[in-house]
Amino acid sequence: MSIGGRISSIENPDTETKSLVFVYGKKLSSNFRVASFLHNNRSQKTNSNFSLSDKTPLLGALLVWNKNPNGSGLRLKLGNSYQKKNLLSTRQQVGVSESAIGETILRAESIFGEVRYNKRISESFKLSPFIAMRTSNKTQQGYTETSVNNPLTYNTINIKADTLLIGTHINKSLSDTFAINTVLGLEYDTSYDASSIVPTGINGLTTVSLESDYEEKRPVIALGFDYDYDQEKKLIAKIQYNKLPYSGMSETTFYMNLQFAF
Repeated sequence: MSIGGRISSIENPDTETKSLVFVYGKKLSSNFRVASFLHNNRSQKTNSNFSLSDKTPLLGALLVWNKNPNGSGLRLKLGNSYQKKNLLSTRQQVGVSESAIGETILRAESIFGEVRYNKRISESFKLSPFIAMRTSNKTQQGYTETSVNNPLTYNTINIKADTLLIGTHINKSLSDTFAINTVLGLEYDTSYDASSIVPTGINGLTTVSLESDYEEKRPVIALGFDYDYDQEKKLIAKIQYNKLPYSGMSETTFYMNLQFAF
């Protein structure tokens, strides 16, 4: 069982999310294990134009197979995730335009598979190259403003992507209880399809493409540590930086969790 906290900051637009993460895993045999997780956002700071809240926490499950019971060698992982969010948008009054608000729902779901090979180079140094594939589907329901004479309305937006992830985990033990972990990786969208935003209700607005500033290749870099209290407790911390699909956007995440074996 793992209990953790996560702080994520996104640049452009600036947002910050603080979350609690719960993970429960179970060994089915010496080679198979399963896990489920719940990621609950406790606070989400956004700019004054919109606000977010969880309608359904991020939920998911994992199935992992290791060739060797000690975790070395070939490892296969399959997992999925699902989440819903409430979005409240505020349009500020500009000139003769009206101020208005509107609500909609965001939904995200994905499934992924990973192949990793854990190779011990020496007693204190381990490499784990990996390749993974993720299929994701994100939907924002249609949007209409309320309590306004000329409401802004736009269509349901759907974004589908198939993403290839390649890289390696690097683990360096500094003692029997303390180790440094690094991840160097690259995300590459092999396919990407996004609906255009088609606004109506207000004169002068044009269709907005969600593919114009899109970046298909994005680096992922992480650095963290593992600290083993004893055979039944482990503290893990990690900071990760990755580019996001749209130009000028990036995300930095700090995550810390305490694992208990029983």
